[in-house]
Amino acid sequence: VFGFGILDWLGVWIMNFEEGPAVLSRFPIHGQATYDLPRCAKFFDPRVALRVDVETPAGTLAVISTHISRDACQTRRIAELAPCPHS
Repeated sequence: VFGFGILDWLGVWIMNFEEGPAVLSRFPIHGQATYDLPRCAKFFDPRVALRVDVETPAGTLAVISTHISRDACQTRRIAELAPCPHS
């Protein structure tokens, strides 16, 4: 917003600005969960991940939508949420 970390955070807090991930699908969405991501490198930059199960003609597909803050802790957490098809 302003280009200065604390001023950006304060401005967003004063405006009560909220945003979040979304998933749009032509196929039915069955189940959803929202996860808080860790704040290791950027404590004042909270992020969440949205996980949904989409019923496709080929079967159920897990989809994760998020926007991270270039934080390795967040990347590791998203990898934990993503199912591994070969396990």
